[in-house]
Amino acid sequence: KMFSVLDDRLNELHPSIVDVLNVLLDPRLFSVDRGQLHILLHHSKSLSEFYSLVKDIEDTLTDVLDYEDDMADMYLSHCALTGEDRSSDDTDDIGNILEAYLMQAENLLSRVQQLKELIDQSESIILINLDSQRNVMLRLGLQLEMGMFSATLCGLV
Repeated sequence: KMFSVLDDRLNELHPSIVDVLNVLLDPRLFSVDRGQLHILLHHSKSLSEFYSLVKDIEDTLTDVLDYEDDMADMYLSHCALTGEDRSSDDTDDIGNILEAYLMQAENLLSRVQQLKELIDQSESIILINLDSQRNVMLRLGLQLEMGMFSATLCGLV
């Protein structure tokens, strides 16, 4: 249940982020929409928080899988019915379940990492576009200054 909730959350974030990136990277638009950048920032923060949550879950599952005694203590119904602790060697069932959860957590982390890489690549493209726009403005300013200088020289002669 927990991983289906996490998966649903990631499935909500993914299309939202991709839509914002598509708008920001639209070659038909000359300028970058600041509102879309703020939305992307918000989604990026949400994605980072989501990554931290899933990473913590993965780390916890890894820690539990590393300690057989902790897994043996997870057989609560066995302890309640028999009054005995389960042997640390007899933890295959819970180990398999935890490994399945660990695989789901790793899958989620992989998907989040791919989405973060997409954002980073898009950020690079946006910065290149902004640099290009800045260069156009600087060139226009230089041309205007050269024109004013020429007009001033013509006026002096």
